[in-house]
Amino acid sequence: MKTEISPKQVILTAVAVIIIGVGFSLIKTSFNKGQVQNQQAALVLYFDQTQKRIFEGDVTDNMSVLQALYASSLAGNFDFRYSVERSGKIQLYKIGDKINDLGGQWYFYLNGNPINIGDIDLQKINKGDLIEAKYQ
Repeated sequence: MKTEISPKQVILTAVAVIIIGVGFSLIKTSFNKGQVQNQQAALVLYFDQTQKRIFEGDVTDNMSVLQALYASSLAGNFDFRYSVERSGKIQLYKIGDKINDLGGQWYFYLNGNPINIGDIDLQKINKGDLIEAKYQ
């Protein structure tokens, strides 16, 4: 038995395939744009070798490491204390229950590169950045 396909069926099938292809293309483009626009920065606090906390959030224009740390302290409900010296440098006192210079010190890294702790207010971050703070 031979089934004949009418020209109308061929045209309808071709149109359906084109619509499906365009639909997948639009979905893929929309998803890729969403990934770029929603890309966030991450902050990882290493309190010791077994305890760490991870925060992710949107990056605002000219956001600094200090601002990201402060925002994370509000979101994560942990104690964060610092002051600004007369020289303009940041003096970090405490993150969580870890006091700077009392049995250890906080060290900061941006994308694996060390940051001077006194300049965390000057160090700007971008979408996709990884900030690490380690108490050692």
